[in-house]
Amino acid sequence: MSNRIKILIIEPDLSFCLVLEDFIKKNSYIEIGEVRKTDLGNEGMSLLTTNHYDYVFISDELLDFKGATIIEYINRYYFRHKLQIVALTNNAELPNLIKLIEAGATSFIDKRKLTLQRIDRLFNPVYNADSSLTNYRF
Repeated sequence: MSNRIKILIIEPDLSFCLVLEDFIKKNSYIEIGEVRKTDLGNEGMSLLTTNHYDYVFISDELLDFKGATIIEYINRYYFRHKLQIVALTNNAELPNLIKLIEAGATSFIDKRKLTLQRIDRLFNPVYNADSSLTNYRF
């Protein structure tokens, strides 16, 4: 029996959040235990202090913080396990992606090009055999 995966989504766009959650739940590679959503970075950081998550999806444009700031914070203070940090962005230009990677994101999703296939690649063990932070799949 596989472990159930816990996911935190920090995203201010509720409709995008619901589509993302639906795509995640359709994934066949993992068994979802919980998907928690918040639209504020401060609340997301609070949830990280009191809960264990396997994946965190973070928008790079939140109402109260920049996504890169939260990613850096997570890596500095809450990297207690193999937490996968996925940046959600509308700006998939190279300088922005470099900023998110340097902050500690392990992958990214261009919100304008969200597909079920992209979500599947995040959870597929074939694509994720090497989980080192230097193994980015864009």
